[in-house]
Amino acid sequence: MAIQRWNPFHNLRRMERDVFRMFPHNYGLMPRHGTPENALPMDAFYTDESLVLRAAAPGFKADDVDLSISGNWLVMKGRKESEEKQYVMKEHGFNAFQRTMRLPRGLQPEMAEASFEDGILTITIPKSEETKAQVHKIDIKS
Repeated sequence: MAIQRWNPFHNLRRMERDVFRMFPHNYGLMPRHGTPENALPMDAFYTDESLVLRAAAPGFKADDVDLSISGNWLVMKGRKESEEKQYVMKEHGFNAFQRTMRLPRGLQPEMAEASFEDGILTITIPKSEETKAQVHKIDIKS
């Protein structure tokens, strides 16, 4: 039997997951974020030209990951084969993930690109021309 770190919120997260399974479409009423058990740590930042998202997915390969954009929602799903081992301790325990995030306006999702290197998934979504044109420099007086 594998020894796992005790998490006081494990049962609460399991209940939340079960509720979302019963009602898979929340119609935007509640924000839906992955739980720490199966969420990808993610950074999002703007460049002059695009929105860049970087997610850490160690142990996954590009073929294990599925990305889609529907409306203004980015959906990231991943699943890999589990390793059948007799663990003494297991803290890196997820073999699947799903994360959904709302994208800001002013992007061109049809031009999105993704790459996967060294366990880091990078998604680049270009800004629309209107959004690029709306940036105004404000001078600071001293």
